[in-house]
Amino acid sequence: MDARHVGLTFGCALAALLAGASASASITVGTPNNGNCFPFNCNDSGVSSGQSIDYEQIFSSTAFSTTTTFNQITFNAFVGAGNGSVISGNYDITFGTTTQALGSGYPLTLSNTQTFFDGALSSSGAPTFSVNGSSYTYNPADGNLVMEVLVTNQANVPNGSGNSYFQADGSGSVMSRAYLITGAGGISDGVGLVTTFNAVPEPAASISLRATRARASPTRSRCCSNLFRP
Repeated sequence: MDARHVGLTFGCALAALLAGASASASITVGTPNNGNCFPFNCNDSGVSSGQSIDYEQIFSSTAFSTTTTFNQITFNAFVGAGNGSVISGNYDITFGTTTQALGSGYPLTLSNTQTFFDGALSSSGAPTFSVNGSSYTYNPADGNLVMEVLVTNQANVPNGSGNSYFQADGSGSVMSRAYLITGAGGISDGVGLVTTFNAVPEPAASISLRATRARASPTRSRCCSNLFRP
């Protein structure tokens, strides 16, 4: 391959990677009309060791117009009820899909599951709280989207003890929840956390490394044939 083709290959690969990295999607599901502290802002299990809650939230497929890939979820503090503090604990967040309808009881039957985040979380309070995780691609044709949050070793901060709340939608039209509080049994209702799904760009170093690898491959010389189609 001559120098001209190598340059074209590298330029095309870098342009494509930068274009993909700069593109971002932000979809917010739910309209805030109340506050909710499960599963991030309170712990009603009465224990601070072991599992405190297994929380499953359904998002209606009708809230997504097309296939959506996200690697960040964001929640907003409910104004006038605390400062949005997340109590310390280990939060295992999984996304999947279900063919069950909004309002279905605990436990839900899930497919296409993938761990999004599994680790310690806490926050002293901010208007918004975001969790970055592994990219998840959701296709509305697979059913409703489900976020499951399994919480362990969570600080014992009961609801009503000065805890915070996140914005929630209690209409039951676009989301619902089903959860099991340790020692209290399963519960389901038409409430859910208002959630924003974001696609966060990759760090520049990662883009540069991938572009360098693409430059080394002679099979990429036509990568730009359709890149700038009007």
